Amino acid sequence: MSELDAYLERFGAQVRGAKPPRRRGQLAAGTLLVVAVAVLGAVLALGPGGGTQPVDAVAAARRALDPRGVILHMRIRTDAPPGVSGIQQAYQETWTAQAPERWRLKQWWVGGPAQEQAAYAGGELSWLRAGTLTVRQGYKDDTPQSRLPNMLTQGAEPDTDLRGMLASGAVQDRGEVQSGGRTVRRLVRTSRHVDTVIDVDPATFAPVGGSTTTKFGNRGPAMTSTFVVEAFERLPITPQNEARLRIVVPEGTKRVVHSSADVRRFEREYREWRKRCRERKDGRSACPGTPPRLDG
Repeated sequence: MSELDAYLERFGAQVRGAKPPRRRGQLAAGTLLVVAVAVLGAVLALGPGGGTQPVDAVAAARRALDPRGVILHMRIRTDAPPGVSGIQQAYQETWTAQAPERWRLKQWWVGGPAQEQAAYAGGELSWLRAGTLTVRQGYKDDTPQSRLPNMLTQGAEPDTDLRGMLASGAVQDRGEVQSGGRTVRRLVRTSRHVDTVIDVDPATFAPVGGSTTTKFGNRGPAMTSTFVVEAFERLPITPQNEARLRIVVPEGTKRVVHSSADVRRFEREYREWRKRCRERKDGRSACPGTPPRLDG
């Protein structure tokens, strides 16, 4: 199983395990929360497809700005389907830089839970949630564990990555279409559980927006959430912008630190637990007991 497949398996389980809408146009707040979070992985579900207009990915990468000298800032808003109740919008905002690798992610919901943050730098993966800062040590740059869970692609440069995915046939090219009052190039992927649309700028391939349709089969009607890329910019590395890569921890926050040995032990136990899971006919995973966890 590839890194991307494993990532999607985790998010796919969230989507398939969510309680489907009781009827079209009605959605419990808890369900939208799961789906909004699952969009982070569902939009990544860009498996083998048939690109119709391949692009030279190598040339595109050479034209991209040097990632070592900039910080990529991106903010994405996900909107609930029309007519639903509860959480209406979910936001994800990220700042990423490379050499050395470091990033921060912030996500929040309108009418939902409190803001959450995650960050990576210097071999430490941190996240701030519900008044607790948790730190896991012992990671290395450019490994699956240290990568930012990007909403659009697996890499750190979505515009360059999407060009490469089109060139390799990982997404299908539907050509230029009109959307939101502008011309975009539409990339699509369909799968058993999720259909994804990503619209990009025809010239730069900067992501513009799109949609994710989650299919529940006989458990309920399909549900489509749309997303808009509100910000996509490369910032110079200055002390002020560098600070955006770090979590500002409020005074009095509880801190929990897991050493490298703790993390390695947990990962071994989790892998062994996952080996005993089986996929059910409805696509959900059936696993024995509760998964291993790091205390705190």
